[in-house]
Amino acid sequence: MGAQKNRSKCRLVEGKLRSCDNTHMEQFEEYCKKIEFEAEITEFKNPTRTAEEAAEALKCEVNQIGKSIVFNNLTTGKPLLIIVAGGLTVDEKKIEEVKGWKIEKMSASDVEKKTGYVIGGVAPFGHKEKIQSLIDQTLYNYQFVYASAGNVNAVFKVRVGKLAQLAEAEIIDLR
Repeated sequence: MGAQKNRSKCRLVEGKLRSCDNTHMEQFEEYCKKIEFEAEITEFKNPTRTAEEAAEALKCEVNQIGKSIVFNNLTTGKPLLIIVAGGLTVDEKKIEEVKGWKIEKMSASDVEKKTGYVIGGVAPFGHKEKIQSLIDQTLYNYQFVYASAGNVNAVFKVRVGKLAQLAEAEIIDLR
């Protein structure tokens, strides 16, 4: 219980009107329509801001959750999105070692400005502006993963290869 699959714009979750703002999720849905990707969205009664909360609600492994984390790429001066397995963290020194980029986490207000989404609900694609993306190789251990659908209480299920394609993400080993 606690989750409801729904594709309509006006959503009820467990018989109650959603309490969180739909704007970010509508941005995600509109982008999916534009690229003709039918996202299988699952919404939760309570926010799932962390990978652990989402995995518990979905009854899946935490590494099946693809977290979208936004950084400032200090080397290029542009934003960088890294889709990482839920149980892992991004080692900034590893990114510098592998890619030659110095990065730092982006502030919450800048994340929303650049992506159109809030932290805890950043979708891996469909951002306000084009953002270079990397995807953690660990996610390829699973046939399907779950990623944010643009809201802190909504995820979508997707094949890992399709996720990388939609996010135009380069595969990287973050371990």
